[in-house]
Amino acid sequence: MTQRVFVDANVLFSKTLMDWLFLLRLENPAMFHVHSTEDVFAEVTANMRKKCSTAPGHRTAQRAQLIRKNMDEVLQGFPSDLDFTGTDRHDYHVPAGAVFGGADIILTPDTYVRPGEPVTHEGTQALRGFFGIERG
Repeated sequence: MTQRVFVDANVLFSKTLMDWLFLLRLENPAMFHVHSTEDVFAEVTANMRKKCSTAPGHRTAQRAQLIRKNMDEVLQGFPSDLDFTGTDRHDYHVPAGAVFGGADIILTPDTYVRPGEPVTHEGTQALRGFFGIERG
C-alpha cells in the first residue's frame, strides 16, 4: 500500500533532503505519495529569505516552483481545532495539515512529534520518521 507522507518545511528547505526525497519519489512512484500545504511552502521561502536576505527573487521562486511540481498533492487547508501538545505553537500547521491530508507519516526532523507518539484525529495517524531523519 502506498504511504501518504506529509512533508515539513525543514525537509524542503534543505536542498539535499529535498532532492533525495523527490528522486526517491520519482524512481519509486508506488512507494509513497508526498503532500504538504501552502503554509509549509511559505515557511520554506521565508526561511530562505531569512538565511540570505539579498538573494535574487528568482531563487525562492524557483524553489517554490520545484516543490509544487514534485508534490503529489498540495492541501489547501487544515482544521484549526485539533489538540496540539507540541512545544512550538507556530508549528501547529504541520500536524494539522498531516491529519487533514490523511498522512501515514510526517517527514520532519522536528521534535514536536516524538518518535512513536501518534498525532491522531478521526482515525488518522501521523508519525515522525520515514528516512530516519533526526536532529542532532
